[in-house]
Amino acid sequence: MVEVTYENADDEVATIRAEEARVSPQERYLQVVVTEGERQLDIPTRRVIAVERDPTEEDDDSWTASAQYL
Repeated sequence: MVEVTYENADDEVATIRAEEARVSPQERYLQVVVTEGERQLDIPTRRVIAVERDPTEEDDDSWTASAQYL
């Protein structure tokens, strides 16, 4: 489980939790793609503030989080 804190297109700060999240550049904004089960949600964002992994999960330690502004 990951937690992504971001500023949305309306300048509001929000946090979302999901099994998987991808941050990618999309036009002038970043796009957070959240995969939860079989559904996918695209969230246009002005900036990503933090990406955190749930420290209580028992899984391997191989994970990365990055964001790039173009």
